[in-house]
Amino acid sequence: MKHKDEFKLFKALINKLKNNIVLVEGKKDKDALRELGCNDVYVVQSRGQENIEKLLKRIKAENVIILTDIDNEGDRLCKNVEKVCRCLSINTDTIVRKKLAGLIHLRYWENIGNKVNKFIKEMEKTN
Repeated sequence: MKHKDEFKLFKALINKLKNNIVLVEGKKDKDALRELGCNDVYVVQSRGQENIEKLLKRIKAENVIILTDIDNEGDRLCKNVEKVCRCLSINTDTIVRKKLAGLIHLRYWENIGNKVNKFIKEMEKTN
């Protein structure tokens, strides 16, 4: 992918995060996304399936982006949240998780601020 296309995709993914409800694993992830300007971020890590369901009903979500870490625990939690969302007829997006993590070489969302800054610097160097 050309650098210009990568940067365009990057901006679109970040914009999507800023304009949607995002579900993350922990408080550090939530704080990091808030620093990027994402306001509708909710933590699902320490919640059991029933509590995830209660949270989703409370926030009245129709669509959510699931942004769990890129590791075994994150994959497991992502699948669990997707399952709960399906039961509640809530649309889920996990593509943002995979595309953005791959683009900025990210494994843990609490590090998104540093990874975004590094990505932008790399893009500026090549232009």
